[in-house]
Amino acid sequence: MNPSPRELTPGRNGASATLREVARLAGVHVSTASRALDPSRSSVVSPDTLDRVQRAAADLGYRRHLIASNLRRGRTGTVGVMVPDLTNPYYAPVIRGVADGLEANELVGVVTETRDDPARAMRLLEHLAERRVDGLITLAARDGDALRLEEFSERVAPVVLGVRSLTVCRLPAVHTDERRGGALAARHLVALGHRRLGQLRGPPETNAFPSRAIGFAEEARALECEVLEPATPGKAPTYDEGLRLTRELLQNTNPVPTALFAGNDLMAVGAIDAVRDAGLRCPEDISVIGYNDSPFVDHLSPPLSTIRVASYEIGYRAAAVLLALLRGEVVPRSSIFEPLLVERGSTQRHDGLGSTTG
Repeated sequence: MNPSPRELTPGRNGASATLREVARLAGVHVSTASRALDPSRSSVVSPDTLDRVQRAAADLGYRRHLIASNLRRGRTGTVGVMVPDLTNPYYAPVIRGVADGLEANELVGVVTETRDDPARAMRLLEHLAERRVDGLITLAARDGDALRLEEFSERVAPVVLGVRSLTVCRLPAVHTDERRGGALAARHLVALGHRRLGQLRGPPETNAFPSRAIGFAEEARALECEVLEPATPGKAPTYDEGLRLTRELLQNTNPVPTALFAGNDLMAVGAIDAVRDAGLRCPEDISVIGYNDSPFVDHLSPPLSTIRVASYEIGYRAAAVLLALLRGEVVPRSSIFEPLLVERGSTQRHDGLGSTTG
């Protein structure tokens, strides 16, 4: 049986250590040593043999040549990771989860930013296809993307949706129960005595925002509360849109709502500033609750009440689902995480008489 190609890496003393030398030192065949040093195949090697090969590799200072190994398997060792907005701090822990899941299996994520621009997203898909990525995890799916992503999955590599699901799509998705998250926000405000509620909807082109908004409105109305909204939803899930929508809502309602639910944390921060610009106080005059529990929102003044989603876990699970697809395994259509209410200083009790109490 012919040994596999030489895979050269610098040895501990500057010499070149080969896979054949590792096998010789461990007393095994080259193919056994190759399997033992490959995380995707090491489970088929006995624990004793695995230990001997790993010790031999460490002693010789050997490391697998990943490029050669991947090329032999027809892979590049890279995975595309599409993100809608790198300035949104929410995505940092999600990307960390993806990276940890991939790197534990010797894959590297190539992060690209769509900026929620469909034309830009299409160009990025083509770039990733040209680079022969082994898979794609997109955190930036929008309504209308399903056919293009399904085509990528069939033509190029497996695709997993993370954070944002699509209403009609055959691709596996890892996301939060968004309707439940919106309902939790409504329930929290009503429990504090608020009955006149404002809602700032995020852009309708991404399934998460309409789902949150529907969950909030349905729960609030079921609890016999009034829900007030600006004439149009936000154009983007940003601070500026939160500021604009809140100003519009405050100008066009009388009396103003005593509490606001924003489609995400960035919009909630804009809402708080708009409340202050109107000469009102948060939470004394208007309580504000966001969504996502993004990094540092607990350090705002006041600290932001929000709906926490399992950001890191969603990223890590999306990577796990993609790895399962690469192994040819059957994966669930949806992996859904439950949201959690996080109560902080931006919401407080309302006495029902036009004022709030601490």
